[in-house]
Amino acid sequence: MKTSVVATITVTLVMLSMMMVAVPVSGHSGLSFSAWALTPPTIDGIIDTTVEWANATTTSFTSTEGLKGIVYVMNDNNNLYIAVRTTDPTLSQDTTGTDKVWIYFDNDHDGTGPEAGDDIIGWNGYLSEGFRDGHSGGTYVWRKDTEEGGDSDGSGQATNDGTYNYFEISHSLDTADDDHDFSLSIGAAVGFAIRFTVDGSDMGWWPSSEPAEWHNIGIASSLKRIYIRADGSVDPPTPQIFSADKIVYAFTSDVYYPIIVQRDDIIVDGAGYTLQGTGTEIGINLTGTSNVTIRNMKIEAFQFGVRLGQSSNNKIIENNFRNSWCGVWVQNSSDNSMVENEMENNTYGAWIFASNNTLHGNTISNNSDSGVVIDLGSSNNTISGNTITNNTRGVWIIMASDNKFYHNNLINNTQQVHIPMSGYANFWDDGIEGNYWSNYTDVDSNNDGIGDNKHEIDANNTDNFSLMGVFSSFNTSLGYRVDIISNSTIQDFQYFESNSTIRMYVSISSATPTHGFCRVCVSHTLISPDEISVIIISVIIDDGETPVLYHNYTLNDNGTHRWIYFAYEHSAHKVDIIPEFPSLLIPPLFMIATLLAVIVYRRKVRACVHSSVG
Repeated sequence: MKTSVVATITVTLVMLSMMMVAVPVSGHSGLSFSAWALTPPTIDGIIDTTVEWANATTTSFTSTEGLKGIVYVMNDNNNLYIAVRTTDPTLSQDTTGTDKVWIYFDNDHDGTGPEAGDDIIGWNGYLSEGFRDGHSGGTYVWRKDTEEGGDSDGSGQATNDGTYNYFEISHSLDTADDDHDFSLSIGAAVGFAIRFTVDGSDMGWWPSSEPAEWHNIGIASSLKRIYIRADGSVDPPTPQIFSADKIVYAFTSDVYYPIIVQRDDIIVDGAGYTLQGTGTEIGINLTGTSNVTIRNMKIEAFQFGVRLGQSSNNKIIENNFRNSWCGVWVQNSSDNSMVENEMENNTYGAWIFASNNTLHGNTISNNSDSGVVIDLGSSNNTISGNTITNNTRGVWIIMASDNKFYHNNLINNTQQVHIPMSGYANFWDDGIEGNYWSNYTDVDSNNDGIGDNKHEIDANNTDNFSLMGVFSSFNTSLGYRVDIISNSTIQDFQYFESNSTIRMYVSISSATPTHGFCRVCVSHTLISPDEISVIIISVIIDDGETPVLYHNYTLNDNGTHRWIYFAYEHSAHKVDIIPEFPSLLIPPLFMIATLLAVIVYRRKVRACVHSSVG
């Protein structure tokens, strides 16, 4: 049965040969193969790796029964090509001890099956049959297309050189045999596995007989990039990126082409899908653009995940950058925001070679060199609210001054901050609060959540208000955030708009301190929606069963936000933060309510009198 496959793709760039993209694709947990056939092979059983198969995606394998070999995969506009070399001194084509190679496909790429109509092609040595084009009836049993009203759409040949068997097989990407063949086009994907018979003996599967574990073939294109042109068109047109209005461009599946954006004022929404590279190129190139938002996608295995050059007012939001040389690169660009992304397992997480940009709320971890780099001459960048952990260098500053760092968590980096040249001063707090440093071991004798002493990085760089706990920020239904500094783990944060109450659960995050604490910054709008000028806050722990220690509910107030502090014996607790009306305000409020009730009552009486007179 011909089935339109889920349009997830894996594209190996045209000029890269023998490249295997080892990432899972929707439906199957195995490897992904994709390559364009620069020179379509002659199907003669001779695997010419110098010319015909030079650009194929390839890997060595061992079957479930120990047969060793190499597989090659590629395609052109018309055909899928698969070649297999196995270790076998003879090519058997008799009636009893034959050699066979069967290639099973999951046509709809859903990781289940076999399903009726799923393609099975291969080479059969029995009675020297050679190429066979078949399909599944819903089991692993092979049915020949030609015996059920179909056609044989492809070719296959095999040879042997005394050490190896060589199998070359081709099959049309799309045929008129709708009931028995897959239907593949550029950008589509299909799962596959191979089954082997050697001298009549079953030599197992590669990778396995379980479809969820099969490998993936992405139908490659001769084109190298996707452009979102200035006129709003997608060039070349591709089903993997859809826009109904030329404003929002949404992924409909994984994409394996680098994307160049030439249009301003648009949103590129990955919809949770992956933009997959091969270790080179730029995943998304924003050069000379403005007001472009890149959001909600996984960007993997590029030289640069996203690169901004001569661009302004762009937003990079809620993406995951992995396995690239640099997750986000910003050069000669301003007023761009990188917010709530994950940058992990790259060489560099974010590299800023520009001024007046914002890096906020990101998780930047396990990068082999540096989490954040601020390069030569960069200034007035704001790096705040990020969790920067387990990098070789958390922050690397190269001859750059006047950048502001605060509310960051720098945890277990081999070197928290690397400033190789002295004389370049940056700001490491916002005048009230600084950063959390996992290697900062000072005390907090006045119970405000801020260390008593400064954290000196070098003579020109000092955190004056180092945090005694990790910084966290939580959103609320009104859009205002609540910032919390705590040495506890904060869970299940809730804001109840009906009564302006905050509830959260705290639990021990370290066995060392005997007391836990929270330093909370909350907007007046959240705790006093009616804009009552005098705000009183109280904290209740475990419905009043656990004492509140060292509380200070007026720690600081700047007219728009209130800071409070409280502590508790370190264990698991429920915490409620409750606003209260001041007692002095209750009588006036009662009088106002009474007066309003009298006015309403009198109006009703007058209405009744007029009605009676009338």
